Amino acid sequence: MLVVDQFEEVFAREVDAEERRLFIGSVCAAREDLVVLGIRADFYPHALRHPLLAAAIQQSQVVVGPMTVEELRRAVTEPARRAKLDVEPALVELVLRESLPRTTGSGPPPGSAGSGGTQSRAALTAQAWRGPRA
Repeated sequence: MLVVDQFEEVFAREVDAEERRLFIGSVCAAREDLVVLGIRADFYPHALRHPLLAAAIQQSQVVVGPMTVEELRRAVTEPARRAKLDVEPALVELVLRESLPRTTGSGPPPGSAGSGGTQSRAALTAQAWRGPRA
């Protein structure tokens, strides 16, 4: 499995066009059974300009919405619990506070984390497809 998080960074202005083309080509030609790209939905127009990425998006996308507050709490505490470690309650509350929407109105639904700090990428879309077999 090949996982590339924050794939939208390949579309940054600072990235040379040839470097971008080579990277996208390498990812699309990966000899992995599964390729997962984490990309923000607002970068779809950039990705759709590349035929191989467009095909993957059309065929195999999975939309991942924002976590609820309880899901986010478990994402912080559960790995520590499994490792028999404690997480300071103040740290959990800080992560939750930083992750909750900072605006009112048209933001994420109540009870969901989403527009702040650590979860600003919660509404990402992952494209997964079967790569060529070696």
